[in-house]
Amino acid sequence: MTIRIFPILAAIAIAPAVTTAEAPAAAESIAKHRSGSEKIADEQDELSADVQQLVMEQTVPQVIELFKEVEDIMGEATELLIDH
Repeated sequence: MTIRIFPILAAIAIAPAVTTAEAPAAAESIAKHRSGSEKIADEQDELSADVQQLVMEQTVPQVIELFKEVEDIMGEATELLIDH
């Protein structure tokens, strides 16, 4: 019985050391992800402004509607990038 318990106790004892060792790497990865997401969100926002300009320059109703849909989708993507 003690032979089966020993590996379990050893695994439990080692688990905190593994997660503690991985924490700095995970925090760095999260920081890089956040920074990259913010950069892309800014670029996406600039592109959305370009789409708004294209809408103002258009005269074909179907193209205007398409650009408005693109603008909405880009806005949603920007929000998702900022949130995550």
